[in-house]
Parts: sequence; structure tokens; C-alpha cells
Amino acid sequence: MVDTNIEVLQALGQRNFNLDLNGAIKVASGINKDLNGVSQQLYGVDWNGAFEQLRTLLGGRTANFPGVNGSYWQAADNAAFEIAGDIDVRLQVESFTPTGGNSTMVSRWAASPNQVWEWRVSVGGADQFFWSTLGTDTSAIIQVAPLGVGGQRLFFDVDDGAGNKVLTHFQGPSLAHPLVQVDQDVVAGVTSIFAGSTAPLRIGARADASGLSPFNGRISRMQLRNSAGTLVADFDTRFKAAGTTNFVDSVGITWNAVGTASIV
Repeated sequence: MVDTNIEVLQALGQRNFNLDLNGAIKVASGINKDLNGVSQQLYGVDWNGAFEQLRTLLGGRTANFPGVNGSYWQAADNAAFEIAGDIDVRLQVESFTPTGGNSTMVSRWAASPNQVWEWRVSVGGADQFFWSTLGTDTSAIIQVAPLGVGGQRLFFDVDDGAGNKVLTHFQGPSLAHPLVQVDQDVVAGVTSIFAGSTAPLRIGARADASGLSPFNGRISRMQLRNSAGTLVADFDTRFKAAGTTNFVDSVGITWNAVGTASIV
């Protein structure tokens, strides 16, 4: 029996390749049947089993964050993460559920003196960027527009040349599409971000015992760029097999799932 997996796969084909996948398979195979029939006749396997393999090949996987303490993805401390100047963080958010508290999406924030930066969602739903200049101070927060689904980017300019620090929020359908500015907060006074921490780079939670809510939702990509615009972390689950618990990204960073965080 054909189920909603076909609709999902059709959407993936359209999103990634602008392709009517169902029609393309029928034309290529010469079999004018539904996808279940095509799968059975060509490969002798049930469609749902084939779908799971095809979804991986088409980049349809995402990381699920259950919103419970102790469940997240993490990369160990790395010298490339020590970014004292401008910082550029990007997320592909597939879904999220408000938790009723401040919820961490991605951070390098361990217990003092290893506080660095954090991107989180406030109780009211706004994006917040939180950083430390000394590894011990926790008072710096800039807030911009609400978090959305799709491609999300925060660019934090520590010194705009006019005596200000500036946080700019961009959004788009996905990180593969152009991202447009949706909000900007300009605050007087220049700043810097603490470098020299041993904090891990963590998605879905902080690395301290702050009690902030863990992220509840799905994120398929996270990219971190330094002041020169160089990509230094490239978390990407789209083409990973379901159930994968560790992988090495495109720039050589090793990622590990902790708790019940998973690729689905």
C-alpha cells in the first residue's frame, strides 16, 4: 500500500532537483504503476524499505532533538572554533516546538571560565545571541526577530567601524537558497568574543548546568564561519543514514550524538 512516504519523497525530489520523481521513475522504468509497484518489480523490495535508502540519497535526513536534558550533538573543542572577532552561524531548522523557557540551539558555552557564545530562542520566541568577553561574564545579549523554519543566519559584527556592535538576522527557505535580512540590532560600543575556552561546540544544548531548556525540534545543518568567512564547522545530516551517531563533516570536524538525539 502506498503511504505518505511517497509524498515526502516527491517533495524532496522537487526541493533538491526540481524533479517530479514519481513521473521520472515511471518514464525511466517503463512501468506505469505506483511507486510501490515500481519498487517491487524493479528491486523485489517493499517501497518503504526502498524509501528509507532513497531518502538518504536525496538528502532528506535531519537531526531530531527531543527537548530533554542530556540529548544533543557535539564536537570537541578545536582551535578553529576560537573566534574572537566577527562570527557567522547558520542553521537549517526543519521544525521546532516552543518549550516555555529559553532554549539553546547552538553554543560554545560551558561553566565559567569557559563561557563563549550561544544562539538561543527566548521565552517569547525571539532569536538571542549571547556572548562573553572574558569567559566569565554573562550579561551580553542582543535580540532580533523570531526564529523561523528554514535557513537561518546570525552574523555578529563586533566592530562595525562606527563604534557599534551589530547583530543581523537573515532567513530563507533553506541554506541552499539566498538568505535575506529580516532584522538587525545596532548597539553602541565595540566588543570581542572570548577566545581560549575548552568548551565544545554543541547543538541543542549548553555545556553547563544552567538549567536552560534544551532545543526541541529538528535541525539538519549548522555552519560556523570565522571572521575571515572561513567555514570551520559543517554539521550536515541530510545525506547520513538513519541512526548514525557520529560522523566527520566536510572540514574534518567529528560530531557525536549524545543521549537520545538521533538522525531520522
